[in-house]
Amino acid sequence: MITLLIIGIVAAITIPTIVQDIRNRTLQAALKKEYSVIQEAFGMYQARHYGEKLKPAQIGNQALKSEIMDFFAVIKDCDFGSNYNTTLENPCVKNSERIYKTLDGKNASMNYLDDGQFILKDGSMIFLENVITGRVYISVDVNGYIKGPNIWGVDLFTFQLMSDGRILPMGAEGTDYADETLYCSKRLNSSYYNGIGCTAKALKDKNYFSDLK
Repeated sequence: MITLLIIGIVAAITIPTIVQDIRNRTLQAALKKEYSVIQEAFGMYQARHYGEKLKPAQIGNQALKSEIMDFFAVIKDCDFGSNYNTTLENPCVKNSERIYKTLDGKNASMNYLDDGQFILKDGSMIFLENVITGRVYISVDVNGYIKGPNIWGVDLFTFQLMSDGRILPMGAEGTDYADETLYCSKRLNSSYYNGIGCTAKALKDKNYFSDLK
């Protein structure tokens, strides 16, 4: 009985850690995969257009979706979301209030997620931002919105299409949200985009996901 009790105590201590470690590894692998998927889609666009890269300055208002969606393995077109911070009113996410949180636990702004969405065959979900000329963001929920935790910087990550056609992880030097203290911080702050700038760090820091505990 004493042996069983000891085994039970050890299991209670170690199993949650193992489960968390598996989740972290899964999210890290999924992020790397989706970055590759996004780059491949834009690469296929370039190949079809005789080597011409897609650049923000040449993309019309909310036109990115029609330009790029065919180069992804899409299983469901989610149309466009609402324009404000309340809901994503589309065929995929119906009447779901503020389904994403910031890294410090607040309701995240949905403004950068509402210019086209679609679900991929691997279960991930793509969100586009393409309203202001010259500013194009591609966000991906690497495990789909149905699975949690639905937090920017944990399973939702954002990339930026740069003026030269490169796709950089948000938070990298030169991207719009590179200030880590505001946009990749677990400390409470006033930004409704806290977590948007974590993508670069999540890709290069091998301890990023384990440090989120």
